[in-house]
Amino acid sequence: MAADETVIDYYRRRGMRPLATDLAIASLQYALDHGDTTVAVADIDWERFPAGFTAQRPSPLLSGLAAAASPGAGGGPEDTAAMSDSLRQRLATGTPAQQHQLLLHHVRTHAAAILGHPTVDAVPPAQPFQELGFDSLTAVEFGQRLSAGTGVDLPPTLVFDHPTPKELADFLRERLVEGELTSEGHLLSELDRWDAVCKPSAVDEAARRRITGRLRLLLAKWNDSERDTERSAAHGELETATAEDIFDLISDEFGKS
Repeated sequence: MAADETVIDYYRRRGMRPLATDLAIASLQYALDHGDTTVAVADIDWERFPAGFTAQRPSPLLSGLAAAASPGAGGGPEDTAAMSDSLRQRLATGTPAQQHQLLLHHVRTHAAAILGHPTVDAVPPAQPFQELGFDSLTAVEFGQRLSAGTGVDLPPTLVFDHPTPKELADFLRERLVEGELTSEGHLLSELDRWDAVCKPSAVDEAARRRITGRLRLLLAKWNDSERDTERSAAHGELETATAEDIFDLISDEFGKS
């Protein structure tokens, strides 16, 4: 009965597809003929509908259907990994400003696609998502798209926690870039890269002394940090130690009882 394409598209995005006229009328006639007064006939997209419906009203049945449908959504694991790897590679070679612009474009592109806009121009960087037309369903779908594209698990409340595309891009940069810079793997790979390109024979003796001195300062800094951690742990143990524990420690250290 809905003739307005805007209305049809609204429900289709929420996982409710329009029924063919003949099928709808035949189903209604069947229900009347058999006295079915509590029957519902609908063409449901079971990959799309449960996620939005259960975003604010939990349903064990529909949540189970959504979980069963999710592996097939958005392509296979290989496609998802390829998308996130490509994005991370582009981020790794960019300046902070370029990284922000890349992620902002990524966010605006997905937002425009979900809202049905042909270009990202309809998604201003500083305009709140709710003013753009996002609701609980589109927020869930948006989070799923960004999770697939970035390889990061993102909460369904993403657009409410970070209400504009610009703020969301900043948040994604923190997760994708700044967290990576302090990871053990990144630091070790940087050391390996430096070691591979920096040969002692490539610089003169004076430069080697200066570089060696700097490296010793860095090593002392890391060793001091480790000792501070050990002292903190020891201090915590002393605070909870009994008198017997302290006497045992004195005996072990000084050979006295």
